[in-house]
Amino acid sequence: MTGLDKANPIAQILSAALLLRYSFGLEKEAVAIESAVAGVLQSGLRTIDIANPTERVAGCKETGDKICEMITKA
Repeated sequence: MTGLDKANPIAQILSAALLLRYSFGLEKEAVAIESAVAGVLQSGLRTIDIANPTERVAGCKETGDKICEMITKA
């Protein structure tokens, strides 16, 4: 079902990092994406499919927005 905001965007975002690294040779940019994903996960933010009971659950949009925020801070 669409429109539930429950999808996990992390794999798609990390795929973009692989594209940048291996297709375009943009290592710095790939590392920025990977570091942002790691930072969001380390903060305890999770989508419902990977969340433990102690972690805060976020939707696809919020997770993607948080990753984008961390990339721009890098």
